[in-house]
Amino acid sequence: MRRQISGRLVIRGVKEDTAAWVVHAGQGELHFITSTLGDRSRLKYILQRTRSRLLGQVKNGYTSSAYEFLHRSHETGQITQNQLSTFLRLFSQEALIHILSMPQAAIQFDREIQLDPLTAAMPLKELIAPIASQIAAWQKLRPEIASPLQHLQVLDRNGFEQQWMHELGSLVTEPPRVSLTNVLEDRPSLYQLAYRLKVDLLQLAKISAQGVESGILGTVSQSREATETSKQTVICIDDSVTVQRNVKLILEAAGYRVLGLTNPLQALSSLAKEKPSLILMDISMPNLDGYELCRLLRQSALLKEMPIVMLTGRDGFIDKVRAKVAGATDYITKPFDAQTLMDTVAQYTQVAEVSQ
Repeated sequence: MRRQISGRLVIRGVKEDTAAWVVHAGQGELHFITSTLGDRSRLKYILQRTRSRLLGQVKNGYTSSAYEFLHRSHETGQITQNQLSTFLRLFSQEALIHILSMPQAAIQFDREIQLDPLTAAMPLKELIAPIASQIAAWQKLRPEIASPLQHLQVLDRNGFEQQWMHELGSLVTEPPRVSLTNVLEDRPSLYQLAYRLKVDLLQLAKISAQGVESGILGTVSQSREATETSKQTVICIDDSVTVQRNVKLILEAAGYRVLGLTNPLQALSSLAKEKPSLILMDISMPNLDGYELCRLLRQSALLKEMPIVMLTGRDGFIDKVRAKVAGATDYITKPFDAQTLMDTVAQYTQVAEVSQ
């Protein structure tokens, strides 16, 4: 901020197996903060807390990032410019609380990664001052609760039913979206749980920390949970180092093993050796474009049924038809958001796992 450098800063807790926070900044000011996982849950929680009418649209179908969703809502006249600015500020402050409460963090900075469109420019000091007490409160919750992106699970069923449910019920002031008895059955994140119960996230975290400390509850990060269930390899073939970094950051945080190839000519030997669950492939590459490479891969008995998803900046109808004719399974247009990539990869790796 002091040096007024523009780009993207990825921040992850050193001793935490949780999703990373992604800070977009430039010219000494903050533009927006999101997360590699849990973006949709944060959006629903904040819209609910602000009693925004936009919440209904998230429930009726949501495939974009929170940033894109808010901008589209402004472009379609559903919120004013002032409301858009307010939401961007709230989202960034909510993330700053958890970033600044970390005792230590690992960081990665990319100068060339910037938001598009760029709307907000917020002085960092002005954002931090109103949330200082919340930062201090979250610091006290460690190490029991490292992040609201962590997921909760029941370790002691008797303790949960006889003690923790009573504590939870004391927070609920309006009818929750689910019953308290099975509220943790699918191991929700704290954001998901706060949304379902219509309660304040910090207050929920405080009683959750007590549950963890007493052994009633346990925490599971989304990335570790995905690792335990999938342990699948995804190969990304793209000559762009930036795209490779983005894909690796998003998918490895979700527990996938990611192998990046920048030279398409290396693909055939590497794919035969690695036997991935999914191939992500750019179309515009030197020496051998994605269409031709896809055709070659489909000629291999080992790769004939392998899911292949094209990652490309081409969004024309003809390009999509050419990709299908070449043997591509699906198509994602760049730039893509983390949730779209995660949903697509999850869809086809699950199919691959069943077929195997």
